Amino acid sequence: MKKRISIALGAAVSLGFLYLAFRNVDREIFLRSFSGADWRWFFPLALLVIADLLIRGLKWKILLAPLTRAGFYDCFRLQSIGLALNNVLPFRLGELARAAFAANLFRLPVLTVISTIVVERVLDLLVIVGLFLAAAALGGMGDTVAQYAHFFWAGLGGVLLAVGALVFAEEVADSRLLRRFFRRLPALEKALRQAAQGAKALHRPRAAIIVILLGFFQWSLSILSLYFAATAFGIEGMLTFTRGVTLLFASVMAVSVPGVPGYFGNLEYAIAGVMAGWGLDMNIGVAMAGWMHIGVYAVQTVAGLFFLYWMGQSLGRVWRDLSGYGKQ
Repeated sequence: MKKRISIALGAAVSLGFLYLAFRNVDREIFLRSFSGADWRWFFPLALLVIADLLIRGLKWKILLAPLTRAGFYDCFRLQSIGLALNNVLPFRLGELARAAFAANLFRLPVLTVISTIVVERVLDLLVIVGLFLAAAALGGMGDTVAQYAHFFWAGLGGVLLAVGALVFAEEVADSRLLRRFFRRLPALEKALRQAAQGAKALHRPRAAIIVILLGFFQWSLSILSLYFAATAFGIEGMLTFTRGVTLLFASVMAVSVPGVPGYFGNLEYAIAGVMAGWGLDMNIGVAMAGWMHIGVYAVQTVAGLFFLYWMGQSLGRVWRDLSGYGKQ
């Protein structure tokens, strides 16, 4: 019952965003703008999506390195599968599927693998907040956005605290006070230690710095994707680096709220809404956002499902296994 309510809530949110995005859109102008896009830019956009997947795979390989000899190809294909399943299954089940596949392939506890994924996400958040603060310092974001920079400084502090908690989780578990506590709850101690293993890479400053730098490169490619989409619609002159960061941040916020798999509606409203504030016609903004979204979604999903079926798995089997896992 809860599962159905969550799915219905996500669908309602996405439908609400679709309504907000399209309520002031003229159908004829929208279709003319969409069909008039320069589709030659789809190919470099697709290459950026593949590059993004490759960088994600490399980052995860580095995070797994202290725990197992994970191959780059395996990390790349599992990242692709996870994102593809996120695009077609509810509740971001792609992340859980990625953890389950990796635990079986690398012979690691599932909780430890999930912990590496959490570390990956926390570092991504650190990079995105850092990009936003850098863009705000450079100017060009507009007073309305830049005036909230102090909130993001606070957010950066929160992210750094989260990173610190992950790094020192094992040391905390070894403290005298908690050792007494864990004598009564050995299962909890085991779970905490397995989770702490996922942050092992952060104990190596060089590895942590490399992952963060790769994160900056990865998310810069996302900004470049926005620029390619704008170029396809002939509006690249509107998109400076700082505005690209603004759109990136708006996109991340849009997919952080409930929505249908793929977050159609959420992204279109966020991107078109921000660009409308810069004076862009909403018809063109929605068309551009939808064009880019469909392109990224298609490449991610096709690549991930290819690897999924190549492994001998299927969507139906993954859904049954994960649904059964949730009932246990």
